[in-house]
Amino acid sequence: MNSTTYIAIAFVAAVRNFIISECYEMADGWLPCIKAKVYAALILPNGKIYYGANWMTVGGIEICPRVAMNTTSYAPCAEVCGQGTEFHAERNAMWNAFYSNETDLTGSTMLIVGHVYCCETCTQAMLENGIEVASSLHSGVYIERQGAEFVEFNKRPELGTYKML
Repeated sequence: MNSTTYIAIAFVAAVRNFIISECYEMADGWLPCIKAKVYAALILPNGKIYYGANWMTVGGIEICPRVAMNTTSYAPCAEVCGQGTEFHAERNAMWNAFYSNETDLTGSTMLIVGHVYCCETCTQAMLENGIEVASSLHSGVYIERQGAEFVEFNKRPELGTYKML
């Protein structure tokens, strides 16, 4: 790797850490998911940034129900942990923007930390709300709006493995 690559990796690491710290600032007693701690930053064209995380609303859970049930379904997240898809990091960041009276997310960018892809529900919500770009700082996957859908790219192969979104 050359020095530019090292600088890029250091920058991404600093951005990741900042997003995580901002999410914990707003946690208000909620708990991070046991299986995957996912954080998101929604950057609006006007420069405002809204954060979200995949918080659980139920405490005392020691083993992820998805792991215990050997399932990829998100149903146990809602049923056991009190974390429906509306509590995924991406949707939580959008909700925080709406809660702050931001009514138009068109042209925004979503940065995701701690996960390698966006679920179908979050991808659909981003499309419906005009988000232009979403990027996983964990895997290096980058998706960009083209018309009514996202097209995926891997712009930063040194930061992770290509994953389908």
